[in-house]
Amino acid sequence: MRNRVLLAARKKQTLEKNLRQLSGPMKVIDVVRTGYEHGFAAGLRRPSAKAIVELSETDAGRNLMRLFFLKQGAIKSAFARVAAKPGDVNYAAVIGGGTMGAGIVHELVRAGIPVRLVEVDAPAVSGALGRIKRMLD
Repeated sequence: MRNRVLLAARKKQTLEKNLRQLSGPMKVIDVVRTGYEHGFAAGLRRPSAKAIVELSETDAGRNLMRLFFLKQGAIKSAFARVAAKPGDVNYAAVIGGGTMGAGIVHELVRAGIPVRLVEVDAPAVSGALGRIKRMLD
């Protein structure tokens, strides 16, 4: 049920962005829906999955892939010019102990770095500590 709601929201968002002229996003949504409803293998057998591959061979597909790789290259180039050297991490603080925050705390603890976890209230702290304990166990 949740997946259907998420996919419907994504479809609405795609249409609102006026991406109708690009058939790829709607085909991807169709393949993902099939995968959720009938399993991963069924999604790959979907005619839309083949159509997505065919879209990558069109001028628009090649140009969009080129744009993606140009953006990634620009990001890497920008970071390559940063002259800062990494320093030693003596202690850390993590704000929020959800899935990501708990994972970060877990890795810091495993690395022997003292860490402080900041949460909004006692129940959130309890939940975060439970997640971290499960990972450490």
